[in-house]
Amino acid sequence: LLVAWLAWLGASTGLWTFSRGSVALAVLLVAAASGVVLLRNRSLIAQARRGWRYIASVEALFIAAYLIFTLVRAANPDLWHPWRGGEKPMDLAYLTAVVKSSVFPPFDPWYAGGFINYYYFGFVPIAALIRLTGIAPEVAYNLAVPLLFALTFTGAFSVGCNLAESLRRRSKLSAPSWSAAGAGVAAAFLVAALANLDGAAQLLQGAWRSFGGEHFGQFDFWRSSRILSHPGEPASVTEFPFWTFLFGDLHAHMISLPFQMLAIGLAANVALSARRGLPLMRLLPALAALGFVVGAFAAVNTWDVPAYALLSVAAIAVALVVRGGPPEPMTIAKGLFALAFFWAILYAAWLPFYLNFEPAASGVTMSQWRAALWRYAAMHALLLFAAVSWLAVETRRLVLDGAGRRAMTAAVAAPVVALAVFLSVDALRQWTTAAVLATLIAAALAVGAARLARRNEAAAPPHLLLLAALILALGIGLGAEFATIENDIDRMNTVFKLYLNAWSLFGIVGGVGLWHLWATKAIPFGTRGGRAWLGALALLTLASAVYPVLGTRARLADRFDPSAGVTLDGRAYQQFAVYGDPGDPEAGAPGAEYALRHDAEALDFIRANVKGSPVFLEAAVSHAYRWHPRAPKYAGLPVVVGWQWHQIQQRGIGGAEPQAVQARIADVRLMYETESPALFLDLAREYGVEYVYLGPSERVHFPGPGLDKFDDMVGSSMEVFFANEEVAIYRLTGAG
Repeated sequence: LLVAWLAWLGASTGLWTFSRGSVALAVLLVAAASGVVLLRNRSLIAQARRGWRYIASVEALFIAAYLIFTLVRAANPDLWHPWRGGEKPMDLAYLTAVVKSSVFPPFDPWYAGGFINYYYFGFVPIAALIRLTGIAPEVAYNLAVPLLFALTFTGAFSVGCNLAESLRRRSKLSAPSWSAAGAGVAAAFLVAALANLDGAAQLLQGAWRSFGGEHFGQFDFWRSSRILSHPGEPASVTEFPFWTFLFGDLHAHMISLPFQMLAIGLAANVALSARRGLPLMRLLPALAALGFVVGAFAAVNTWDVPAYALLSVAAIAVALVVRGGPPEPMTIAKGLFALAFFWAILYAAWLPFYLNFEPAASGVTMSQWRAALWRYAAMHALLLFAAVSWLAVETRRLVLDGAGRRAMTAAVAAPVVALAVFLSVDALRQWTTAAVLATLIAAALAVGAARLARRNEAAAPPHLLLLAALILALGIGLGAEFATIENDIDRMNTVFKLYLNAWSLFGIVGGVGLWHLWATKAIPFGTRGGRAWLGALALLTLASAVYPVLGTRARLADRFDPSAGVTLDGRAYQQFAVYGDPGDPEAGAPGAEYALRHDAEALDFIRANVKGSPVFLEAAVSHAYRWHPRAPKYAGLPVVVGWQWHQIQQRGIGGAEPQAVQARIADVRLMYETESPALFLDLAREYGVEYVYLGPSERVHFPGPGLDKFDDMVGSSMEVFFANEEVAIYRLTGAG
């Protein structure tokens, strides 16, 4: 992150360009700074020597996770699919544009003459690696996905392990020191390697069909990412991290996942570093690191800022509470200074991004949809079971400790009765999920209040931080029941992006919580109730493990054309695939089939022979997720306009200026369909077009005599730059 930030900052402020040299310089600067820190803090070397087994174990875990997911990507590396290509064309186009850009913000490959108005920084670390290594983007893409998975997995392990070790030491638990690794493993699997219950549901449904004499059916890997959808409600995307990595869209929400683990770890660092009487100035480096990373979310995946800013504020509050002292004016002033310092770093470090970014969201509105309780529970089943089990034990210990049997019974019965009322009354039923989440939040707040009363205890900071993370995770689900972001597609992205934050937080709390239940012997496994709890945990774990097995198998089989075999080349399918282009029958453009190898040959020629970033004219229609445009994806070159809806979202605040995008699409059609060379040249000059791409896609979408003009213009205002059986590329003479 630091290396990419330094290279980006210089290229954003005019200090240098984004190049192999500037990335290498950033590496040297970070290495030099690290060397100075080591020389001034030799205790770090001694600490590394003492903990070499832990360090080696984490590195081995990272390598194993990376290699496993590299094999997954190699088994299905295709970076486009006619029906389930996802956002890969956009991701590859933006990644390649970032690689080719010498200054930031990078040029927009889907909007000639414009800059990318998107949280694009997540592509910069990957682009920096591409700059250093020279690996082709279509291969680097398939190496980046396993890299992000491995970083997320080991990041969750590290955070879980260190929080557990802090609890073990501060609470003087008798659990062995190596057991904290169990919390790390649990957190890593809960965050990155397990799934919701839809996989188990599909397995049971298939078994039931087989029992009835029917075919078992195919496992639908896609369905599990739409678990909140039901009749009458538009599809809500409910990806979970393993699904995200398996599907392989190198999108902002995937890239942010390892940074989310980093943010949680740095929040823990702030909370756990504080001790009674510690000077506030000693906390400033930790606050600066936390502010820097949380600020990065604005440029990596803006949706993550609210959750991790709130978690950071909670960590700062925990640190200030632990430092002690009455709420006198000086103490309050120090707290305000700490918050102001955090927010200043958060904003100032990423100021060049803010100065050039118009957010797609323009506000918040009341949500029209609610999540059915059983669907929310199916989405988060194992996570909720782990986290809420820990919360229940903490509630019994700290809130209900000393209460009589009657009070204990009432505390359990009241929520059950309330749930029954909500489920039985029509007017209340839609608010059942919100009521359950609010009840759990109330319990967590009560435990937090009890922990605050014992803030002088050594174990208070990790407990309070875990409670804050749990309240935040539950609060995200509760908030999504009431509000959605304006200009969202119904509430698709609101649920999609924020539920991923909740999943990450639930996973850390659940992993550490399970370990804490074991370490404190809170669950009496020798009793009937203890065995029932253990059985439920085992059943939910197995159910959550179905998707990673069967979903992976189904996803790997879902290739555009398997003829390319096992490879990391995301373009290899182009040599074998035949695409059935649906065309646009309503516009008089019937569909057709054509092989992609001719386009692949043309793209190879473009990459080898086109210098700089000249503008290409390619097909553009109102439908997204089509084969075109090709030059942005596979050569990083700009076209007049790309996918309509994506550009509308990114042009003007909240997509407030769709006319400009729609006008470009109309002009692209006119440039291909007009029979007037003069009109074509006027429009081409307006958009700075230097090359015209005429391939099978253009012939499908713009049939008619207008295409003949390009050959007629050769020798006067055009020349043939490339030609094969199906593709002709024309270069406007005198155009650079």
